[in-house]
Amino acid sequence: MTEKEKRVIHRTKVLKTGKIVSMNYKSVASCTIRDMSPLGAKVDYTGRTAVPDSFQLLIKSDWSIRDAKVVWRRGDAIGVEFTSPARLAPPRQW
Repeated sequence: MTEKEKRVIHRTKVLKTGKIVSMNYKSVASCTIRDMSPLGAKVDYTGRTAVPDSFQLLIKSDWSIRDAKVVWRRGDAIGVEFTSPARLAPPRQW
């Protein structure tokens, strides 16, 4: 069964700038969000450090942030499942 067949809700193609933020806010890395649904997203990341299994995904277009966990990894792409509702990102330099 493919990832597409496992999805409950269809993802919409997007091109959004994002940030992968560690749960303790000590590490921040740039990423690109390629598709998204209310339940998850596909994220491209080409940074030098490994993406942790759980992190926060900041979506810069609306300054929302959500907890996320990695469901799959393939090259520079990761599939994430959102584990919290969207909320306003805390004020800081991103």
